[in-house]
Amino acid sequence: MSGEVGLARRRPRSTTEYEQTLQQVAVDTARLVALADQLLALEQGLQPGGTCDLTEVAGDVLARLQGADRPLVSDLHEPVSIALGSVEAGQLVTNLVTNALV
Repeated sequence: MSGEVGLARRRPRSTTEYEQTLQQVAVDTARLVALADQLLALEQGLQPGGTCDLTEVAGDVLARLQGADRPLVSDLHEPVSIALGSVEAGQLVTNLVTNALV
């Protein structure tokens, strides 16, 4: 988030560009809030769970990690339901992709 804000502040931008940056910051903030809630639940001994669509989660993660120097695409085209909450699945896919890029 701080990188996105820093880039946005480097030079004057259009209103649309600022709105896009703010939208991405809002998405990242929501993800961090969900992560904090998950960590609090784990501390209290509650088990996170649920199901989610891996195709959707992977698409969101790849869009967030996308860079001009590294186009990221997924081969998942049909919904794939997994027995894992979307926050946990997002962390898992993020870790796998970022590790693969190193």
